[in-house]
Amino acid sequence: MQSRYAPSAPSPRTCSPLGDWLEGMGVTHLTMESTGVYWRPVFNILEEGREVTLVNAQHIRK
Repeated sequence: MQSRYAPSAPSPRTCSPLGDWLEGMGVTHLTMESTGVYWRPVFNILEEGREVTLVNAQHIRK
């Protein structure tokens, strides 16, 4: 499995280009951290054509 860094998507308006970039890179699975309600529009856009897992950082920290 390869990891690549992508610029974060600060608003729903910028998620579409991010989704296009992820598609071009062949990304099929994503993991996102939930932050209040701000993750919802990003999740909705990025889940098209991908498997997106939503995690709570407090539940996965060691």
